[in-house]
Amino acid sequence: MTDHDLGGPVLRFVSALNQSDLAGLMATFADDAFVNDNRREFWGRAAIEAFSARELIGPHVTMEPTKIVDHHGSIFVRGKFDGDYPKDNLPDPLYLDLYFTVDHDKIVTLFVINNKTSN
Repeated sequence: MTDHDLGGPVLRFVSALNQSDLAGLMATFADDAFVNDNRREFWGRAAIEAFSARELIGPHVTMEPTKIVDHHGSIFVRGKFDGDYPKDNLPDPLYLDLYFTVDHDKIVTLFVINNKTSN
C-alpha cells in the first residue's frame, strides 16, 4: 500500500465531477463499468450516466481528495464532499471513500462507501 498522486482516469473523474461536466465524467468510464454507491448497483454506461446526472452533476457535487492510496493497482481516494444535495442525517463535513479499479485507462469499477473510521 503506497501513497499515490492522483492521476489518469481517477484525476479526470474528480476534475469532471468538480466542474459538473457530465460528458467528461462519463468519458472516464469503460462501456461495461460497474458503480456501487451506497449499496445501489449501476451497471453499464446508460445506468451510470443516469445516476451521475441525477445525483452528482445536477446537485453540483464536489470532492476534495484528502487521501490517495494505490493498493496493488486499485486506487483508494478519501474525499470531502459538498454540493446541493439533501444533507439531513449526513455527517458535516461528509467524507466518503471511493475505491477505483482501472483497466486500459478507463474506470471499470467504482465503489462509494461512507466508512466508519476504526481506532
